[in-house]
Amino acid sequence: MPRRFDSPNLHKSKIKILGFLGKGQDHNHSEVHKAKVIEKTHDKKLGFQAVRKYRPMESRRSLASQQSIYRNLKHLGLPVPRFSRTMLETIGFNKRMIIIAENLEKKHGKLYDCHERGNPIFLRKLSIKKDQKLIESLAKDLATMHRAGIIPKHIDFWHFYRTGNWSFFRRGSWDRVIVDFDKMFRIPKKEIEHSEDVERNLKNISHNMSSKTWKEFHKIYIKEMGYLF
Repeated sequence: MPRRFDSPNLHKSKIKILGFLGKGQDHNHSEVHKAKVIEKTHDKKLGFQAVRKYRPMESRRSLASQQSIYRNLKHLGLPVPRFSRTMLETIGFNKRMIIIAENLEKKHGKLYDCHERGNPIFLRKLSIKKDQKLIESLAKDLATMHRAGIIPKHIDFWHFYRTGNWSFFRRGSWDRVIVDFDKMFRIPKKEIEHSEDVERNLKNISHNMSSKTWKEFHKIYIKEMGYLF
């Protein structure tokens, strides 16, 4: 049965580094560039739009943990890249680990951070009138992660893109993707109900939402958590 070409086989691909996208806000000063991955298979060349992420201070164990969490979130149906893989890159005599992932801006347009040094200030913009669907999606995302025992250290993993018609009286809204997995960790599922980390996540969100928006978010979150809460 032929392989579905939804992600490249990196060791058989040529990777071309393109424009600089930016640096992370953390102390590791991660760098992100656009990239083009060309895979030759069955005498054909397949192109994949990608990003190349390099975090100089991170160990192989840390990157492996991130990739494991990425695969879990993808399996749970959360809005993550179609592919995200690590590889060893050779620069002169030096070798370093990098991540090659799908470039979601090619699919959704410009992505906007939700945070300022881990504080999700973007959430202050949301209103029930315009952003009901997004608020519901965010609550379900977080509940899905928590039920699986996956805990974000900060609420900085969502990035947002515009949807709808923004040129017509700014009636557009937003949707989201999850692109950062480096500050997520696991706890035993039996500890979720009493976890201070879960409580910290919820407080961080509530402090950056209006009272009405938070009330709606929390109602959906509690419903999704079900018997755990």
